[in-house]
Amino acid sequence: MKSHDNDSLEHREGLLSPAAKKAYDWIKSDSTRPFCSKDITELPKKCSKGSARNIILELKSQRLIKPYCRDIFAFYILESADTSAIKKPVTLSYMGVKCIKRLEINFADLLESLPWEELCRVHHIHLTFYAENLYQLFLSKGYVASKSSKDIKFGEFTWSKYRFATVVFHCNGKVSFLLDSSNCPIESSADNFICMATFLETCWDIVLSRAKGYDASLNIASLPKVEDWVIVQWHYGRDSAQEFSGERFNITFKMWCGLLARIYVHRQDKIRKLRVEVIQKPAKTLRQVTAEVLNLCCCRCKCKWCSKL
Repeated sequence: MKSHDNDSLEHREGLLSPAAKKAYDWIKSDSTRPFCSKDITELPKKCSKGSARNIILELKSQRLIKPYCRDIFAFYILESADTSAIKKPVTLSYMGVKCIKRLEINFADLLESLPWEELCRVHHIHLTFYAENLYQLFLSKGYVASKSSKDIKFGEFTWSKYRFATVVFHCNGKVSFLLDSSNCPIESSADNFICMATFLETCWDIVLSRAKGYDASLNIASLPKVEDWVIVQWHYGRDSAQEFSGERFNITFKMWCGLLARIYVHRQDKIRKLRVEVIQKPAKTLRQVTAEVLNLCCCRCKCKWCSKL
């Protein structure tokens, strides 16, 4: 049998050639730094491209390093490194001939290599419901309808620095709330969904207060509550936990189930992260979607979460 001593880290390090040992010492100086063969060729004691590849093969054979991701170059990290603590993000480069440039990315390796935020998030949330007579009421009070769509934009409401909602009245009696939070997506947790519903209720109360001022006979009680508004569409996904550097890209594709998905580099202020999201069209009430996303109910019973299914 093979002894544990022969398989120890010290034993494997002792089997390295002098050149590989020097490269390994440099790698260990920062365990959170991904590296490639080009980094080894640029060490103070330079070596050729061929010898750099041989050094990496030697380190891999001794199980001292492991693959991190692959782009134009294959990146590696220490076998014992914690990927969630990686400080230096992956850098993607352009390749091409003359003035034509093309971004080469191995998405499978890239997505596998990056740590992701624990909770999914949502943004670009489109909710609708019907409120008869409001369109004509605001139109009669001087609100201007779009010449093309005939929609009336009531106004915008600010939730926070990066979150705001736009209220639109349609000529068919439908009301739309467009909640834009792309730069600060909403975590799919009970607390955040409650905060979102509270914000929407506040906006709706302001709209109804304005409508009541125009028509005191308006029956507000007959209008849908926020929890009964239908989510027509939202963007649902995750951001990478670490920052991302390199050239920006945006790829949209359709998955086997028919849903539209996107992978792109999202920037907020000076921070850039990789975002993977699916464009969903739930066509269900806020109550129903909340129950499903938070696993509060199977949506087949008649509990308070889905009593109107």
